[in-house]
Amino acid sequence: DAVRVQGPNTTSQTTWTQTTVWSASKTASNYVHADHHAIVWVPVTSGTATKAFFASDGGIAYSANANSTAATYGQRNNGLNITQFYALALHPSDVNYFLAGAQDNGTQRYTQAGGQVTTEATGGDGAFCFIDQNEPQFQFTAYIYAQYRRSTNSGTSFTTLNLSTTAGQFINPTDYDSRSNTLYGGWTVDRFFRLPSATTAAATAVSNVLLATGAGMVTHVTVSPNNQDRLFVGTEPDFSVATPGPGHVYRVDNAASASPIVTLLYTAPAGMSVSSVAVEAGNDAHLLMTLSNYSATEAKVLETTEGTNTGSATVAAATWTKRQGDLPDMPVRWAVFDPTDNKRALLATELGIWSTDDLTQPSPAWKPSSTGMANVRVDMLRIRASDQQLVAATHGRGLFTSDILKNQPMPVKLTSFTAQNSTAGVAVRWQTAMEKDARHFEVERSTRGEAFQHLTTIAAAGNSSTAHNYSYNDASVSGGLYYYRLRQVDLDGTVVYSPTVAVTRQGSSATMLTSVYPNPFGNELNLELREPLTGDIVTTLTNLQGSVVFRAKGQSATRLLTVPVPVPLAAGTYVLTVQAAGQRATRRVIHR
Repeated sequence: DAVRVQGPNTTSQTTWTQTTVWSASKTASNYVHADHHAIVWVPVTSGTATKAFFASDGGIAYSANANSTAATYGQRNNGLNITQFYALALHPSDVNYFLAGAQDNGTQRYTQAGGQVTTEATGGDGAFCFIDQNEPQFQFTAYIYAQYRRSTNSGTSFTTLNLSTTAGQFINPTDYDSRSNTLYGGWTVDRFFRLPSATTAAATAVSNVLLATGAGMVTHVTVSPNNQDRLFVGTEPDFSVATPGPGHVYRVDNAASASPIVTLLYTAPAGMSVSSVAVEAGNDAHLLMTLSNYSATEAKVLETTEGTNTGSATVAAATWTKRQGDLPDMPVRWAVFDPTDNKRALLATELGIWSTDDLTQPSPAWKPSSTGMANVRVDMLRIRASDQQLVAATHGRGLFTSDILKNQPMPVKLTSFTAQNSTAGVAVRWQTAMEKDARHFEVERSTRGEAFQHLTTIAAAGNSSTAHNYSYNDASVSGGLYYYRLRQVDLDGTVVYSPTVAVTRQGSSATMLTSVYPNPFGNELNLELREPLTGDIVTTLTNLQGSVVFRAKGQSATRLLTVPVPVPLAAGTYVLTVQAAGQRATRRVIHR
């Protein structure tokens, strides 16, 4: 609804003609995006100006006959990278598929390499968005407040899931638990919402839960990556009162139950708001918390190793250490731990991405890590678990990706690394052809291909040009699938990781699965069970590098369960894991 004023009018003007329509088709000749900011006429030396550019939330439009009541318009946005994203979501296996919620430009869907072309998944203001990490056919986007959109067909179409048109923040902090399919987010002052079975539930299934009296409005929600039904919630003061109090950080246990347990972990200085809580993979006690305010005296980055302490909803249970270091005074909007080294962290700030190599220092050294990116506000950082791809949502320059967290080559020449069954457990062996400044190797194990735990430390040769053999026997395993990797530490403290290897150890639970066919398989697998099982049967496919590429839940009243595998998989060998009724079985299968 453009109003064009070329100069003062000293006579009355009672008739106006609308010449642009924001709700028209984007290919219509009178379409211009809503929320106009500027009109610039192309100067002429004589006669009447006819050409003009229009700046709006949709970018730039141009008209060659702007002085006409029947003016026509065209978009001029090719190569104009100014999209303001609030949030993003990563597909667990498709490296080119992203969702990103944009200010007044809907939620955009990326599907092509290079990220230069998007399609609109849902319209209006885009906000928080999610792709189920186990069943990626389920996807969620958000409009303003607690209004969501849901897809059950891998983003092909979305349906409305409006929980409330007034509750929550305008861009409402939300998180999604792929394990329980539960959606959590902000509600009203002192409360958050919970929508169980969000992949199928009606909006009426939502319930709102009290955090604590005086908690404030929810500004951040993080689902624990380590424990189902555990949340970490950040808040801001209630600014509707005359004297706003502080923001807080709470841990919510049994979050999906009717009786959640709320523990206060942190109380911020008065008037300050919590913007994010990062949780170390494998360790809920280790948290990194950020604040989104300017303050010359208060730290915006704090760390604790007491995130699992017991306590109450009114007395802080954790002690926090300031990790501001030499970080400039500016709002910090998001934090993540480096998944390969929990001493390292990255921050999304008002001025790009900043990182530190050592959080354990009394005053950590922070440095800009925005090479290739403008000095722009960054609202969110996400890391894909399967390949450690880092993606940033900027508020003004679109999305950026980085391989900075991907495992780097080891400073030793590793000629072999294996994990094999032995009579006493799993034998882990490796051989180096040369070593340079190597201090030691740490053997790590995981049952999921992520969140590895330390098993042992073995001294390295240091500097050597001859072959060395190393071994370790892991006797603490039972039946099931296990992943192993080496954490190699240099004399200067530099850490790099080996490739991941997998081994299946047979146990009594493996007898639950009698046959898997066809093998090799195409777009489905048939699981023959020893006996019918009640409840969910969870099927997972993992590649030999330890990355989960497919996961599904199903049920069967008979001994046969057919599992469709709709995701594109590369030809090769995969590890099939089947879990049900407290049992777990694994098989190697080949995709043709």
